[in-house]
Amino acid sequence: MEHSINYFQSAPFYGVPIYKMWTKLTGRLQNSCCLVFKDLMQYVYWGNSNTKKLTGVQIKIPDNNSERDKLIRYVLSAFSFNCLPVNYIDIVEAEDEEDKISLTHKCYIKSGDTLFTRSSTPYSKIPEDIDITKRGLVQTDNVTPQVLRRRTNITHKLQPFPVKEIEPLTTPYVVSARKRKLELDEMETKKRKLDFTRNTLAVKEEYKEQLAKEQDIKSKENELRSYFRQLWIDMDSKGFYKLYAFVVNKRDNYTHVGVLAETADTKAVYYLKGYSKSRFIDLSNNSAALTSGGFLKLPYATKRGGLIDIIYLPTRDPFCTFRTNGTTSYNGHAYPRVENLQFHAGVLESQDELLYSQDDVEHVNNSQMQSIVGNVKVCDCNRLEGLDEGTELLITAIQQIDYRGKTRYILTFENIQSPYVSNYWLEMEIVDRCIDLNYKIKVKCDKLKTTPSKNKERVMFCV
Repeated sequence: MEHSINYFQSAPFYGVPIYKMWTKLTGRLQNSCCLVFKDLMQYVYWGNSNTKKLTGVQIKIPDNNSERDKLIRYVLSAFSFNCLPVNYIDIVEAEDEEDKISLTHKCYIKSGDTLFTRSSTPYSKIPEDIDITKRGLVQTDNVTPQVLRRRTNITHKLQPFPVKEIEPLTTPYVVSARKRKLELDEMETKKRKLDFTRNTLAVKEEYKEQLAKEQDIKSKENELRSYFRQLWIDMDSKGFYKLYAFVVNKRDNYTHVGVLAETADTKAVYYLKGYSKSRFIDLSNNSAALTSGGFLKLPYATKRGGLIDIIYLPTRDPFCTFRTNGTTSYNGHAYPRVENLQFHAGVLESQDELLYSQDDVEHVNNSQMQSIVGNVKVCDCNRLEGLDEGTELLITAIQQIDYRGKTRYILTFENIQSPYVSNYWLEMEIVDRCIDLNYKIKVKCDKLKTTPSKNKERVMFCV
């Protein structure tokens, strides 16, 4: 006894909700069996494939043939599963020969709820204040459990649900019935998928108008980043410069201003020094002026790891021009003198000349798929089967990985911090529908379905 106590004190215990076990059990039901022999009727709901034990009820039936038949039909009507066949086997001992019996095999089917009772009576004695759904006996595909709250008068053949005799089941019948059920399930799944895809606008379609400018935005941003990553140079003492973008970089207690300018068919980033750079510093600090002028900010990572904004106007024309005429000095430092620095009022005031706006940039960024941050492992991810059926989500970040020789996806949903790992059905959906992983994906969780590897996984719809 002491050994057992010590063992259980350190042994791990696992808890599984009854409704999950009930759902899994009833989902595998194919038929039930009723056996009559002498004065006993044994109705078997299901068998345990591990322990080989049977679960059901055993009822004593009367000798009177009329009452006996009524009670048998009552049990078949009350305890059988909705639209699943029940095999009825009547065993009778042979009168003229010893040690021999005769078997009568019939098959019945009913459409209705499944009633529950105690194990030795055909009438329910379960108290009315008990809610069986709170005990885990929830509605499933094959079973709608109910408790019969009043006695059915079997004397007058008042059965809970009508039963119909059908041909006894054979192997071809079972196979064809199972195949037909799979076909009906597949049709229902396709209908739900079609409803979702018809009624849901894909992210790429939702921002279709803004995404038409996506290539222009990407090209412009890549061009600006490539220029500002190059070595900044000093301006010539004589020249005419046309400005397209500028950067204000506060570094080492000193503020540097770099401008992307074009002169004599040469485009590069130049240092802007002296009093003139204060105008660009003031402009960069004036968010209202930047917004009203149509300027955009593009985050840019410096070589030192800092993050600054490239401020530019999305037009083909320069927004500012100036000339350099000779040199000037300050605190012993010589630099080109800037003259006639002018912001072009026509460019700033005419919003129609802008190729795109800040809203367009934000819409493109909001529609684009993000990257998974950090090194996330499959073992750290949640499973899609944990999501409720009917849930609609937005995939905001995704990463394709190779896991045990298979292509899998690590993904995160909007407003959910924990990462998830894809399953077979989501991976098939991405491949079959040629989902573009560059944009966020809308998904809907459907029913659990068995994969070719015999795993129950959540079906996912994507747009």
